[in-house]
Amino acid sequence: MEARNTRMGLKPIHQMRFSAFADAIEPMGGRGCARGAITPRDRAAWLASLWSSADVHVSYSVYWRQNLLIRSLPPDAHEYQFEDVELRAPISALALNPESEEDTQKVAELLAARNAWLAAVVQQGQKRASEGRYERFCPDVADDYVLLSCQWTAHPWIQHKVREYRDEKARKQARLSAIVPEFSSDPRWPDTQVVCIESGPLSPAEEEAYQAERESIAYWLNYFDTENRGWSSAFAIYAWDAADDIELANSKIEALQELIDAQQAHIQHLEQVVRENKRRDAELSRGHGMRGRPQLLPERKAIAHKFTAKWVKSLMAMFEVDSTLRLEDMVSGSSQRNWRRWVSGEAVPTLTTLVALQTEKVARGRYKGKSLKNLATTPTYDDLLKLVKLTGMAKKAS
Repeated sequence: MEARNTRMGLKPIHQMRFSAFADAIEPMGGRGCARGAITPRDRAAWLASLWSSADVHVSYSVYWRQNLLIRSLPPDAHEYQFEDVELRAPISALALNPESEEDTQKVAELLAARNAWLAAVVQQGQKRASEGRYERFCPDVADDYVLLSCQWTAHPWIQHKVREYRDEKARKQARLSAIVPEFSSDPRWPDTQVVCIESGPLSPAEEEAYQAERESIAYWLNYFDTENRGWSSAFAIYAWDAADDIELANSKIEALQELIDAQQAHIQHLEQVVRENKRRDAELSRGHGMRGRPQLLPERKAIAHKFTAKWVKSLMAMFEVDSTLRLEDMVSGSSQRNWRRWVSGEAVPTLTTLVALQTEKVARGRYKGKSLKNLATTPTYDDLLKLVKLTGMAKKAS
């Protein structure tokens, strides 16, 4: 492919200055939206977004027109997709508007060109290394690589393209501002206007991209939504936005319910496994001449008693009480607990008792309303529960 590029008058990408490469390619792209109920590549981020009330994932894609130069790129560099949030920093660095879709798309195209050139240079370097050749790139290419790797928005070509874009946008805005919008004469319709805009003729490339976009349902969804909002009161716009948020919230409720149902089914299955294996274990213990369970070692009892007492003392210190009677008074519904025996090291709470304690709340004081499980005790409630289970003390009262 490199030989063919050379015959066509194009250098191999790794021998081209970044500006020459970026001028030789022609980026195309588009914008897409995804509701929170649609799983993006990062499932963890999607799950986290389910708790947000109004997030819409906006992505900007960039790809290239097919030509010999682009075919020399690594496969991963043929198309790029960026989330709007990851473009905000370079947009601000280039003094553009992060709220403008047009500005965001432009920065996505510039970033994609930078990433594609870097990918080609890195690929060539790796290829040379694998062949045992450690040739240096020419100084101009090396300078471009360093600048684009460290502070790509400061590259002269990037700065030049941003100035060109800003000037063209200003000229376009001047043409649009000459069009007088029509305002409603009804004072009950605040901020109501309709703007009729006639765009200039499209270039062949823009026309081809436009026709391709019209084949997707996303284009028509956006087109009709924009058209419907062309003549609206502020009240209608607020209502539309609220309806969109309701739709998003409902989609998240559905997604969360699916997760809840799946986890509940998983829990039921595991509970069945626990019951079945406990039953079989009990049968083995009773029959076949099996010897009984080994006695609990004294060390296990001592450790369980020790940390149970530390947990109770930690609670008393937090509540600033000096007796277990006052401790019982501080915890809702705890009058039946054996706090005195636990703090003295005479007994360890049963598993049933510990599980019940996790939902009980502090009745008064500065921790009022908090669950015992969520208090910063030493040890924590969760660690004590695990310890009591592991020592075997949870199987019976002691």
